[in-house]
Amino acid sequence: KEVVYRHEILRTIIKEDVNNGNELRQFIIDLDEIQDEQILFEFEYCLNQNEMDLKIIKLLNDEFNLRKEIPVKIVFFINLEDKDDNIYVGILFHHICFDGWSTQIFIRDLQNYYEFFNNQKEENLTKKNIEISLNLPVLSIQYKDYSIWQREYLSGTRLQKLIDYWKSKLEFFEELNLIYDCQLRPIQFDYSGDEIYFELNENVSSKLKLNARKLNVSLYSYLLSAFSFVLSNLTNQNDILIGTPVANRNQIELDNLIGFFINMLVLRIKINKSDHLCDYIQNVSSEVINSQVNQELPFERLVKELKIQRDTSKHPIFQIAFIINNQFKSLSNKNKIELDDYNILSNKEYKIISKYDLTASINETDNSIKGSINYSTKLFNKETIVELINNYIHILNEFTNDENNMKIRLNEMKLIDQITKDKINEWNKTDKDYPELSDINKTLKDIFEDVVEKCYCNKEDDDDDERIAVVYDEIKLTYKQLNEKSNQLANYMIYSLNSTFDSNKQDELNNHKIMPDDIIALLQHKTEWMIISILSVWKVGAAYVPIDPSYPDERIKFILNDTKSKIILLNKEYSHKILLNPPLNNINIIEIDDIET
Repeated sequence: KEVVYRHEILRTIIKEDVNNGNELRQFIIDLDEIQDEQILFEFEYCLNQNEMDLKIIKLLNDEFNLRKEIPVKIVFFINLEDKDDNIYVGILFHHICFDGWSTQIFIRDLQNYYEFFNNQKEENLTKKNIEISLNLPVLSIQYKDYSIWQREYLSGTRLQKLIDYWKSKLEFFEELNLIYDCQLRPIQFDYSGDEIYFELNENVSSKLKLNARKLNVSLYSYLLSAFSFVLSNLTNQNDILIGTPVANRNQIELDNLIGFFINMLVLRIKINKSDHLCDYIQNVSSEVINSQVNQELPFERLVKELKIQRDTSKHPIFQIAFIINNQFKSLSNKNKIELDDYNILSNKEYKIISKYDLTASINETDNSIKGSINYSTKLFNKETIVELINNYIHILNEFTNDENNMKIRLNEMKLIDQITKDKINEWNKTDKDYPELSDINKTLKDIFEDVVEKCYCNKEDDDDDERIAVVYDEIKLTYKQLNEKSNQLANYMIYSLNSTFDSNKQDELNNHKIMPDDIIALLQHKTEWMIISILSVWKVGAAYVPIDPSYPDERIKFILNDTKSKIILLNKEYSHKILLNPPLNNINIIEIDDIET
């Protein structure tokens, strides 16, 4: 109760102020005035351990009504089966009043008050006498004072400079395209999570620390460089967005104050695979430093300024976070808490949540580097995260193996370890003998047409049910129908190129013909028309590249530019993606919906 009294934010409610047009305001409650609906303490008597566990889980899932309740709930659990008469205290904080730094402050204050009252014989002590006896740091300000100061500080020219910096930095940003294990991303983000831990051996840890010192960069920047490189390889993107928290306690008055001060920064890491390793790491370090210099713009304000469309399925701007936990140690070693007659358990004993798709957390110790990956269990399987960790450890080893003072180029590095390489080679052992392919003059389209001919060689057999080639929902196509439709589409592609040819420009003739090794793009739903399109591409002697319609427009444009596609077969609803953001080369757009009708 004394700790809650000491920190006003823990006894603050937020409700309409009837004297100011019902504007939402903070109201600090005096503990003597707390009403029944704002009860600070509850007692739960449990018949056994199972019942207590269930009630603790129930507490973890409790919701706050901040108009009526203070943002902390304290429940005493008493297990009637416990012969040692242990008492368990569950303390639930609303995130609006509490961050990671606050944890150590709360535990320190709680321990001091606990030991004081446990050993104190004198009664009727005043709060002033208690504060003097405890020798706790004086709180010269409270959280409300910081809120007022921040509102005044972040205004005018200072605010506009921060906004301009972040808007320029994140111009035309692209979210990461990670491949998830789920078929469809849930419409509403589910915070169910799990965590997998790992540890680097002492040798690798020492090399990483030494290399960071040689390059004059922080260990955080060095480890982040490797993690970003892993993400780049997984997504085939060279422009990576990662979120990272900053304590945001830049004034000494905030060091001992409980409250939510943390802010999320967006790091934009651009990777040029031809860069030397040392240059790449130093570029990442510069990115981290520049972002920290401009850390004072609240993330919520950044989202508002960028006009990010609300999407309940994911976190705005970035979906992956990277943390090194040493930055949140609020107490020096001399004040480090030693627990004697009681233990503190994290809520992870009962529930693990995932705020982002992935969160990589690193802990630096004297002898090694430890870490964990927290992940959304609705998006990823455990095996996927294990592979991610193994790859991260491999890349960290690669970052320490260069004997030429880190002059190796990124595109020269081994992206996977030998175990993974052997596994992939094993997966790719799919060789199979196809006698029909023994004729080297036959292509896949020739073989398909041979199958069609064989299906109809017996004229007496009129049962088309035995000749079904493609099924999609209620639609069924026989081999004959599939062949006819693919022929029709192939002829239409040839016609569409020829019809745009100007006979006076003979030097452009090849641009209006489908040549061997030409690429035709497919941007369409996975229906029977996808199979028809693939066959038609084979029939005109080209190759195809399928493009997922959910890709961002910039990624689609990049693929079309990279492949120099002459034709794109798409559903009409996706035409705007090409027309509004056209590739560099002229491309013929064929809407398969029109052909279908």
